[in-house]
Amino acid sequence: MKTSVVMSTYNGKRYIRAQLDSIRNQTRKPDEVLIFDDGSSDDTYEIVSDYIASFELKNWKLKKNPQNYGWRKSFIHAISCATGNLIFTADQDDIWCLDKVEKMSAICEKNDRILVLVADYQEFTFDDVPTQKEKRDTCKVEQIPCDDKWYYIKRPGCVFGFRKEIVPYMIKAWYKDYAHDVLMWQIGILMNGLYHIDYTAIYFRRHDSNATPLNYHNRTTRINHANWALKETSQLEILLNTELSISTIQNKQFVKEYHDFTVHRLALLESRKITEVIWLVKNRRKYLSSRSLFVDIFCSMLIK
Repeated sequence: MKTSVVMSTYNGKRYIRAQLDSIRNQTRKPDEVLIFDDGSSDDTYEIVSDYIASFELKNWKLKKNPQNYGWRKSFIHAISCATGNLIFTADQDDIWCLDKVEKMSAICEKNDRILVLVADYQEFTFDDVPTQKEKRDTCKVEQIPCDDKWYYIKRPGCVFGFRKEIVPYMIKAWYKDYAHDVLMWQIGILMNGLYHIDYTAIYFRRHDSNATPLNYHNRTTRINHANWALKETSQLEILLNTELSISTIQNKQFVKEYHDFTVHRLALLESRKITEVIWLVKNRRKYLSSRSLFVDIFCSMLIK
């Protein structure tokens, strides 16, 4: 099985070397590493270019995007260029455990039902790099079922490995605000091919420049997220209506129900109608947690 690693970089000079080291020193070397710089104004591009040259990494390729795409489009573009059978997405500021590619590739080679394999991560802040893992890995693999909470991504894309065969579906469903990891998770789970391995694959760096926000507990941001969810489920409905080979009555129903649920969420956040509160309470199983329902109700009451 040929493996690819894809990365999008942007003004990442502070942490990029440690990440490059962790990819280069993998116990199973990736067959292809593709790095796309998204218009960095610092020395990121030059640092990566010098790194590739100094270690004579013939299968590593560095390219500049023709313009600043933003991280969502940059990652989708990078993924579309990968030629490996199994693709890993890498952030510019994390540190991979050195057996990540070896362990996750071996699992996928043994089970062709796995379309998307997600692992665990251990957080750290700034330069406080862990020296050992906090938990013991069992490497137990379990399928993540498609249920009422299928929509909610529970791992970041930097711990994903996914088969190239889902890439055409990702490209077809993608739009400018659709994060690549959300899209991978949702397509994987809707195709009954999303699995989890109990294994810490990376050390995940938290700092003040992370592209992914830590929370969104305010009314405006929750409205924005609800609008994104409407667009995402609309895109998935189009995908399932046109790609009949991956379409089932069940997955189409899950997408439709979550779309309808989001319509009611948005109505509550925008109009504060008590009827929407009643409907959402009755359908609270669609929330990731009861707390999310209470936050929606609280945010709906805030002054515009």
